[in-house]
Amino acid sequence: MEHCRVSLESVYPKMGETMVTNCRQPVLKIMQDSGESTYDTLLAACDRYRYELLGCKEYHRNCTDNFWEAMVAIGCKPVELTSPFNLWQNTSV
Repeated sequence: MEHCRVSLESVYPKMGETMVTNCRQPVLKIMQDSGESTYDTLLAACDRYRYELLGCKEYHRNCTDNFWEAMVAIGCKPVELTSPFNLWQNTSV
């Protein structure tokens, strides 16, 4: 996401703009937007550490573990989890 924010010169992508990879290659163009264009490009994926800090005493499913499990299930061996582009979260700045 940090590369997208630099490329877009904004934390909020808008209709017609193109998201880019960490190599600045186009990967997704926003063709239509029925929301408020305030999607989250800032927050890290949730993980067990976040839930522990929030007081959760037992294991809680989370985005980070879901990603790793899904990648392993299809035979991939990821080396890192990149920052997510969360289309369903309105994050104001």
